Amino acid sequence: FRFFSCKFKAEKYKENCARLAICRDFDVTHSFTIESSQYGFLNKHRETITFNPGLLQEFGECMVHSLFE
Repeated sequence: FRFFSCKFKAEKYKENCARLAICRDFDVTHSFTIESSQYGFLNKHRETITFNPGLLQEFGECMVHSLFE
């Protein structure tokens, strides 16, 4: 997750995306999109870390815990 790469606005070219449609059609004020690379990610040292089964499982566990909270 890179906060500085996030855009917290509804841009014109994205008006038909699912996130904005949910906001518009169902009056949901806060909706988010989770996007993922198929290959890997950059760590804080800007090194590419490739995904492996253990990392994907850890991500899934963290995601479930976050949703539960």
